[in-house]
Amino acid sequence: TEADNDYLFGHSNSATAYAYMIQHEVDHGIDPSVHYADLTAAAQNALRINGQDLLTHGALIQGSILLAIYHLDSGRDLDGPIQAARQHIEKFIQLQPGIPIVYNHLAITHQLIAQRTLRQGDDPSAAIQSGLRALVDGARRSGGGDGVAVSLEAQLLALQAQAQQGRNQSPQLSLDLALVRSQQAVQRSPEDPEVLLAAAEATWRAGAVRM
Repeated sequence: TEADNDYLFGHSNSATAYAYMIQHEVDHGIDPSVHYADLTAAAQNALRINGQDLLTHGALIQGSILLAIYHLDSGRDLDGPIQAARQHIEKFIQLQPGIPIVYNHLAITHQLIAQRTLRQGDDPSAAIQSGLRALVDGARRSGGGDGVAVSLEAQLLALQAQAQQGRNQSPQLSLDLALVRSQQAVQRSPEDPEVLLAAAEATWRAGAVRM
């Protein structure tokens, strides 16, 4: 009904607004848990009206990934928000498998696991390879990776180079490819701050390996 659509629009917009609030909080090192709970509540209300609303599912993905980033940066448990993010991503892909950006989000969940694994002194290869496969899936649907996807590939390859160096393996191939992908990402999206930041981080990680 028209009333249901109005309610759906309101709840979905609220979920999206909370996702932006969470982004702001994570950017400033603030615990986003309260607004994440608000986002989840608004999303549940929206999905009770229309369980296939992609905007709401997208807000849940964004919020869960941002919470995972905060947990990684603050040394908290990563498994909960990663599991939530992957559940939301899986649902989104079931509803609309042809949207490339959701595969970028899936790659980010693997990247976060790889970062944690590397920090713990363990081998992050499985997570890195899973992330790279997710980007390949996205590239198939976009006719070639966008700037964000290519910058994520650069970050994963830089993590791979770090891991190889830590295991006394040659990181040179991963290192060189990470730097190439960083340059390609900037060339594809020269005005996208997200891409520029991700490419810069990949280049920094690669530089640390060179040292």
